[in-house]
Amino acid sequence: MTNLFISTLVTLIMLPCLQDAPRTSPSEVDGLLERLEARHGAIRLFSSPLTYRKDYDLEGDFETRIGEIAITITPSDRDVVLVFDRIIDASGHGTAKSEYHAFEDGWWVEVAPERRRIVRRQYSRPGQELDPFKLGEGPFPLPIAQKADAVRRRFEPSIGVVPDEPLFRSLEDVEVLHLIPRPGTPAHEDHESIDLIFEKTRLLPVGVLVRHRNGDRTSVWLRSPELHSDRNAFMDGRIQKEISALQTRADDEGWEIEVKPLPENTSEMEGPRP
Repeated sequence: MTNLFISTLVTLIMLPCLQDAPRTSPSEVDGLLERLEARHGAIRLFSSPLTYRKDYDLEGDFETRIGEIAITITPSDRDVVLVFDRIIDASGHGTAKSEYHAFEDGWWVEVAPERRRIVRRQYSRPGQELDPFKLGEGPFPLPIAQKADAVRRRFEPSIGVVPDEPLFRSLEDVEVLHLIPRPGTPAHEDHESIDLIFEKTRLLPVGVLVRHRNGDRTSVWLRSPELHSDRNAFMDGRIQKEISALQTRADDEGWEIEVKPLPENTSEMEGPRP
């Protein structure tokens, strides 16, 4: 998605990442991981308005985007619809500009109505499973439906504290999972650490902070996470209907469509990373 979530989220922080996580016992962090897996295993339909902020270390600049996300989870598949409606620059100037993104059937789809253009990037081949939320590896990192054992294999987990980031300063009654990628994992190449923030009661995700090795940071605030039970009503939501209508319109009006399949010898975990 045009170097947005795929290039992952970022914000300024004053303390080194290792100082952010207080000392915790293995039983404490294991308990949180097990509770998250148990609670998230029942999630099927999830949505939230969100605020995304990316801070660029080299330029000393940042950009904020306002939008909404809707996620459908089944035992064998994950579908994502993500829409950004507004962009705000570092000066506070806001611009109304809609950008639509979707993950479906192994493809990440970017829809740009103003340019009458669609880009489809393949992340997995037919029959191959790919979790788009897989932390540090999938095209869309989100702390939902993660397996505790998989998290332990790829990260050194500990109980964290709420990062001192602009998007998170109003958060209260939350639990924080601080993750440091283990050497040799895909996440270790680009990520210094990841902080996952959850509501204390429902354990729904409310925030993500990714610290990149180049000094950049990405933060996402899920402002009002909700679970849904009525699939028909969920699929009739605003952003789901809008992206479906745009894809139909693109076919009818002959928009430019760029297709980027996986290279012949590339597995779903190896590429592509726009």
